[in-house]
Amino acid sequence: MIGVIALAFELVTLACGLCLLISCALGEIRVMRAVKDVGIILLPMLGLLVLVIIFPEVVLFLPRLLMAQCL
Repeated sequence: MIGVIALAFELVTLACGLCLLISCALGEIRVMRAVKDVGIILLPMLGLLVLVIIFPEVVLFLPRLLMAQCL
């Protein structure tokens, strides 16, 4: 789960940002203008990533509950 969130975060950040760069090229807008708008989404996403890293029980609660019922 941590890997999926981290990879999704990386696709729109400036370090690698392939999706962000392609979107800016197609929309013919500057990357810095798009980063300001994407930042609104990235901050809660980063918070969720930190939450999952510190408290993995948050996302593992439901799978563990379902596995206990299947056994």
